[in-house]
Amino acid sequence: MSIHYGKSYNCYINFLAKIEVADKTLTAQVNIPTPPKGLIIFPKVSSSAGSNVTLFNTLLKNRYGIITANLLSAHEQTIQSLSNNLSLLTERLVEITKWVNRVFVQDHVKLAYFGDCQAGIAAIKASTYFDNSIKAIVCKDGKTDFVKKELKNVHSPTLLMVDRTEKQIVSMNRNAFKNITSVDKLLVIGKNQFDHLQDFSEAEVKESIDWLDKYISTEELAIA
Repeated sequence: MSIHYGKSYNCYINFLAKIEVADKTLTAQVNIPTPPKGLIIFPKVSSSAGSNVTLFNTLLKNRYGIITANLLSAHEQTIQSLSNNLSLLTERLVEITKWVNRVFVQDHVKLAYFGDCQAGIAAIKASTYFDNSIKAIVCKDGKTDFVKKELKNVHSPTLLMVDRTEKQIVSMNRNAFKNITSVDKLLVIGKNQFDHLQDFSEAEVKESIDWLDKYISTEELAIA
């Protein structure tokens, strides 16, 4: 299967995909305005994670396609050891990315990762499996010490975002910021900047959009 994007700006591709990974069937919610300005894979470890409504609506309004991919099956999400198995999560994300590349990525469409916590760490590690496919990464509240050996192999422009109150994670991200060899940026958000009804603050949404606009936005679509 391969998707061909229409030229109309009033169309959306919207469906629940089933992806075969090893002996498991994983699901991914696909929501892509056509033609997209870029594609973003959002890996998820738990279905109980926030819906990120404000962020997603802003991305769609800016004509970015969103593919929310579950790295674990519904049953696996109940097993704590699997939720913390970084190698497994990374392998799953790599396979999902290959599927996205086959089905949705075309010459004019660029791909990014956007993950928080454990999913964000899996995104950083998975990016090292691809020479030049992942054009940008946004990682929120990731415990980057778990991928410190891989940081030197990260070639994707990487935006690290972390809550100022999470002092241990802030420290980890400061170290990661020093060790990532690609273009990177560290954004530490103060607690008073958070809207507790949303998973992302206004500042995080703006910084994320700016990062994606800079690194994956298709120029001709951005100008249109």
